[in-house]
Amino acid sequence: MPVRHRACGTVTIELRTEGNTMIVCVCNNISDREIRMAIELGSDSVEALQRDLGVATCCGQCFDYASELLNKTLAQSAPLQETVLQRQTVGSTCSN
Repeated sequence: MPVRHRACGTVTIELRTEGNTMIVCVCNNISDREIRMAIELGSDSVEALQRDLGVATCCGQCFDYASELLNKTLAQSAPLQETVLQRQTVGSTCSN
């Protein structure tokens, strides 16, 4: 499904396919891959993305999509919870 972004008077329509990169912020040439990387490195709000990458700091047309991408990426990368399995030791059964 095409995603439309309007920036500085122009309209770009790009299709997102697996493995390809889509430009989210045309004004600052910022891709969805760069946004995902910034999120993985700790950007956890649109304000952080604006500060770290400059996304949605010019015309603002990409703000909604950047926010949607942020929410989806954060939801997909829920923190892993480490589980440690411990066995109860009753006594040593090994004889050396």
